[in-house]
Amino acid sequence: MARAHGSYPWCRGFESPSRYYEKAKTLIEQGFRFFHTANAVLFYVKHKELGRLPKRVCIMWGRKKNHNKEILIFLDVDGVLNTTNSRITKYEIREENVSALGGLQDSLVKCGYSVKMILSSTWRLGYDAIWEKCSPQMQKLILRLEKVNIKLYDKTPIYKVQTRDVEIQRYLRGYQLEHEEFEYIILDDDVSIFKGSVLEEMNFYKVNECTGFTKKDADKILRMFR
Repeated sequence: MARAHGSYPWCRGFESPSRYYEKAKTLIEQGFRFFHTANAVLFYVKHKELGRLPKRVCIMWGRKKNHNKEILIFLDVDGVLNTTNSRITKYEIREENVSALGGLQDSLVKCGYSVKMILSSTWRLGYDAIWEKCSPQMQKLILRLEKVNIKLYDKTPIYKVQTRDVEIQRYLRGYQLEHEEFEYIILDDDVSIFKGSVLEEMNFYKVNECTGFTKKDADKILRMFR
C-alpha cells in the first residue's frame, strides 16, 4: 500500500537523502581542495627561488591550462641530437633525433603553445645571433634544425665557474621579469649536472644518450603538457 503524502520523513521537515548526499559530496570536495592547496603552497615555498609556480602546482590548484602559453625548451646537443656511437665523428648530428624534436615542436604548436628553443649545450660557445659569427659546427646545426622548422630563440648565459643548472636558473629569473606566464622543460642526457638541483625535481627530462631524442620521448613530453 502506498504511503500517504507527508508520511515520509523528508516531507515532515526532514531533508531528503539526496540532499544529504550532495552536502557530503561538497564537504569531501572542499577537503580535497584544501589538501591540494596546502601541498601546492609548501611546494612553492620550497622552490620559491625561481619566483614562479611550476606547472604541477598550477594543476593542483585546479587552474585551467592556458593554451597560447609559451614553452621554453632548454636544448642540449650531445646525447640528445646525437648518440654515444655517432659522436665518434665529432660534431655529428643525427637526422632521426632532429626529426623527433621537430615533431615535438609541431605537436605543441598544434596544441596552441608557442615554443622557444634555448640552447643550453656547450655548443652555444660557437653560437651568435649574427650568422657570420657562428662557428661552422653551429651553422651546420642551425641549418639542420631549420629543416624541421626549429629556430633557436636564444642561449643560456656562459659562466666559467657555474654549472648548467645554475645557468638555466639565472636565465629563467631574467626571462620571468618580462614574461608573466610560461612553462619550460630541460632536455639533457647528463643527470649528474642537475643532481640535487631544484630543476631536477621539476622540469628535467633525461634523454637516453644511447638513442638520443626519439619519438617516444616526444610523446611522453607531449602528455605532460596536454
